[in-house]
Amino acid sequence: MKVTLVEGGNLAKIRGWAMGMTVAILLRSPATDIDQVWNGISDARIDFNATAPGINRGDGLSQMARLTETLNLQRALLRHLRDQPNVTPLDNTKVKSIFKDDVPGGGWPMVQLSDGTTLRA
Repeated sequence: MKVTLVEGGNLAKIRGWAMGMTVAILLRSPATDIDQVWNGISDARIDFNATAPGINRGDGLSQMARLTETLNLQRALLRHLRDQPNVTPLDNTKVKSIFKDDVPGGGWPMVQLSDGTTLRA
């Protein structure tokens, strides 16, 4: 089966990833007894109590999550896709319309892309 990944954005900036925005989850402060999520660019913060019902893992481990930058994750996914011969990523391309073909006995979905390409699904 062939797969085409249609992406409206430019994947070049993801392939050439460099350090970008970071979000941090800070450990509980003994003074405030709260945990905090912090965005390094906008300085936005969310405070919460990780021991509240439904949040605490209950297994005695203090690690609540792992962090990665979005571009780092996207770059890793693109690297993986590069090794998949049946996957073709198309960037800077958008879906213009979806319609059924008019081939007798067909009726397959057709995808018209912004670059003029038509794909049969």
